[in-house]
Amino acid sequence: MDNKLGSLLKVPTSKKSMAETLLRYLVITLFAFTVFGLVLFIAGKNPIRAYADTFTSIFGSFYGFSELWVQMIPIMLTAVAVALPSKMNLINVGGEGQLFMGGWLATWAALTFQGLPKVIFIPVLMLFGFLGGALWAAIPGLLKAKKLVNETISTLLLNFIAPLIISLSVFGPWRSVESAAYPQTPAFVDAARLPTIPGTRIHLGFIFA
Repeated sequence: MDNKLGSLLKVPTSKKSMAETLLRYLVITLFAFTVFGLVLFIAGKNPIRAYADTFTSIFGSFYGFSELWVQMIPIMLTAVAVALPSKMNLINVGGEGQLFMGGWLATWAALTFQGLPKVIFIPVLMLFGFLGGALWAAIPGLLKAKKLVNETISTLLLNFIAPLIISLSVFGPWRSVESAAYPQTPAFVDAARLPTIPGTRIHLGFIFA
């Protein structure tokens, strides 16, 4: 059973046909939907109704479909943090925390260097975003190199620390005086914002994803 499942999840090589590759991903997707459907059923929910509402909200309108891409962009970028270490036989389950800390450091830069022109500001923010995620990933890397903590454990635990740092910043020094009801940072200047596709919130970050 384990051998069959491992063969199913094995990354396809160039020798595999397109049909076999598509079939493999289709089976994996259906398996995931089935398992989650069972979880919903056990919880007393109707999985068919839940899936129907989900697909209707996403594909039933242009806005819903565009918002799908907005949510997908950071997830696809974070997937790189998992894919690259796996090529070196390392396990990184800290993509969430690294995404948070990349955004945290980029936010600091956006609030600090507000006078920069857009052509410089965007690359600077990208650099700080990369740096924040890399420094956060360097912590388990250092612990692994010193043979102190396994990278699976350290990357997982750091996922719980990163949101606390962000909450501390948003509820503390970064809190906007104009948002008393809902804590958030001051709005970024226009030069710190990526261009978006007209009529949507999809920004040009999808090019990098």
